[in-house]
Amino acid sequence: MGRKNAIFLCLAVMALVTLGLVMLASTSVWNKDVDGYSLVKKQAVFIALGLLGAVVISNVDYQQTSCFLDSGAGDFNDASGVVLRAGHWSQGQWRDTLD
Repeated sequence: MGRKNAIFLCLAVMALVTLGLVMLASTSVWNKDVDGYSLVKKQAVFIALGLLGAVVISNVDYQQTSCFLDSGAGDFNDASGVVLRAGHWSQGQWRDTLD
């Protein structure tokens, strides 16, 4: 993905998150059961946690962790698609124990 596409995607996501916060703020003010902006505060905390998680994950070297994880494409034994692999690293590539 090109740099311009990545910037456009980030701006679009930021715009949608901002629109969601504004919509939540405008509707939560009328909710008499909770404090006016408590729902917005909770949503902002989870947005911050998601942003922090994205920054941490983006700085992880995936080549160092690929020897422990398999994409699991086509496997139905894990809902997330990540499967731990049994094997060893040999001659620059991962070897399964069955090889």
